[in-house]
Amino acid sequence: MSITADEAVVMFARYCRARLGKTASQKVRAKAQELKQRGDTDGHDIWNKVAEEIEKGSKSRQLPTSPPVRANVTPPITAERATEPALCD
Repeated sequence: MSITADEAVVMFARYCRARLGKTASQKVRAKAQELKQRGDTDGHDIWNKVAEEIEKGSKSRQLPTSPPVRANVTPPITAERATEPALCD
């Protein structure tokens, strides 16, 4: 099985986010800058892509502002409804 460079970036971004938490993007960008200073432009580009993916993932994982809509939820049975013929059969 082989993976593309883009898939590798996504997988490593998930790993970094899980391992490093809120500081993941900052630490990955620092690594990218370190590689750039060493003259490794390919490494710099890849690590920046990982940082961008981390930031994109962080934005998409924000909590919703309203509670989710729950479909197909049966309302609780109240005392009035408990005596209805359809519920007692």
